[in-house]
Amino acid sequence: VDRPPREPARSSVESPTNLRGDPTTGQFSFEARPDLCVPDMFLFGGATASAVSEAIEATANQPLAWVTTQFQQRIQPGATVHLHVARDVERRRLTQCRVEGIVEGETVFRALGATAARESAATIWGPPMPDVPAPADSPPLNFREGWMESGFPSRFEWRTASGRLFADSQQAKNQD
Repeated sequence: VDRPPREPARSSVESPTNLRGDPTTGQFSFEARPDLCVPDMFLFGGATASAVSEAIEATANQPLAWVTTQFQQRIQPGATVHLHVARDVERRRLTQCRVEGIVEGETVFRALGATAARESAATIWGPPMPDVPAPADSPPLNFREGWMESGFPSRFEWRTASGRLFADSQQAKNQD
């Protein structure tokens, strides 16, 4: 089916990765800045997933329904990451995309994702959210000393709504 090119999605939300590119060609890039990295180690996977999600939404001009990213190697701080987004399937309300992440000519990850326009705002996808305490009523998440002081993790307030994670889970088996 021949369709005219879609206008790029417009968002009032600032890009956490400062993704730049052209939705009509599916070519994007961003810098693995230190504030997006696990301190002195590698680009945080969540930052990469954020850039992939943003690129897919811009290319498909629809809201993201799901995304998965498989890393083949670590992305070093300071690297320029190029994203190539291909539209594999386009339907009336659904677009499936494939993304290749490249640094210095090498593939560093591959991602798949889909966007979808819902028929109505009342449609619920997936199971209901679990009943958990409010963030202010949840204990802070314990990390290794110094790990939260710089890089991408320092941009968030981390709390455990239910169960035990990370450092806490090393002392006892998580039963919930």
